[in-house]
Amino acid sequence: MEEILLAIIGGDEPKSAVGHDFLYGAFWHCPFSSSRTPELNASALFEREECRPHARSPEGRANGRTLPHSRGRSQNSLMSWYSLLKFVHVLLAITAVGSNITYAAWNVRGAREPQHLAFALKGIKFLDNRVANPAYGLLLLTGLILVAVGKLGLRGWIVAALILFVVLIVVAVGFYSRVATRQIEALETAGEASPAYQQLAGQARIYGIVSAAIALAIVFIMVVKPFP
Repeated sequence: MEEILLAIIGGDEPKSAVGHDFLYGAFWHCPFSSSRTPELNASALFEREECRPHARSPEGRANGRTLPHSRGRSQNSLMSWYSLLKFVHVLLAITAVGSNITYAAWNVRGAREPQHLAFALKGIKFLDNRVANPAYGLLLLTGLILVAVGKLGLRGWIVAALILFVVLIVVAVGFYSRVATRQIEALETAGEASPAYQQLAGQARIYGIVSAAIALAIVFIMVVKPFP
């Protein structure tokens, strides 16, 4: 067998014992030698590092560990956390926008049953302060984390959504919440038929419609991504 190997490489038999031992060991310890090949299937050969070209990166050779499998596990773990965070982000969007949409139903029921109007307005105020607004805050936080982790950068649709989100916060928190509080106070002090209540009710209705329209526009931009 050694003669065949020497004939293949085109050289003579090594002159020194060291050379002979090196050549002998290199051949007989290779997994492709005739005495061991029948024992190795394709999967086993792949698991042998000497049979996998580029199996190790420079970092892997330095610390003695192969990287492809561990890198795959780390990428899968990253994608799992990213998908989970995206699920939470979508759930927060449903909670926030869904709460805003119910305000119209509360107002309609309150108008049809004036004896329950105060309860309806307080229900709207509760949802706005305890559900919708916190959900919008967490929605912004999770969205920024997704942009950072996903390395999306400041793309056009992201910038447009952020601008609309700032406008939404100004309208919803700066105007609608204050008007809703004053509307409840006017109802309890002056009654539903008072001019002060009617004026505040009209303002709350306008701010509510504008807030809902902006929220739906943000959802549309985030889903369709019309800007590059």
